[in-house]
Amino acid sequence: MLRHVAETDTESLAEFLKPVVSWKRVILGRIKKYTAVCAKAGTLTALQVPKIEQFCSEFSDCLDEQQIALVYWDAHFDNILVKDGRIVGLLDFERTELASLDFMLYIVKRMVEFPKKYMSKYAEQFAKDEDYAQLLDWYKEYYPELFDFKQLERRLDFYSLAHDLEDLDNWPNVQALKDNVEKVLAQVY
Repeated sequence: MLRHVAETDTESLAEFLKPVVSWKRVILGRIKKYTAVCAKAGTLTALQVPKIEQFCSEFSDCLDEQQIALVYWDAHFDNILVKDGRIVGLLDFERTELASLDFMLYIVKRMVEFPKKYMSKYAEQFAKDEDYAQLLDWYKEYYPELFDFKQLERRLDFYSLAHDLEDLDNWPNVQALKDNVEKVLAQVY
């Protein structure tokens, strides 16, 4: 289903979609915007802001590669409707945009790392780490195009950083978000 969304002819949707000329510019713009917002709010430390800027400066070339498609990037299990063992629909299409095809992988990676984050309170009781352990392997097997990017792990770091900084704007006291930002930065500093 995700491949079907990505293969959508976007020409007929042009009036509804903001065109993407540079995926790199989109991601770096989000990071810059939310770094400034979080710095102003005091959510980031004085040391983190220059680290984020240096991270972007040193590693952003990994974002030069792009394969722009219509990407549904909220494919977690609470948004997949199943009936009689078959997928019959997807929810939350407001999280669909023109983006680089690999963008949806960061949500899959986050589901593996934090299964309960993307679940309803009711569904959290059913979450088991082992149910998510092979998720990335299955995506790689059944949708290998998502992995056909050089420096994929670094790209996912950028997506994670952009996501967490934006979330920190809305939830400035969530320590897990702060930890995720620090985790990305700690890999290189």
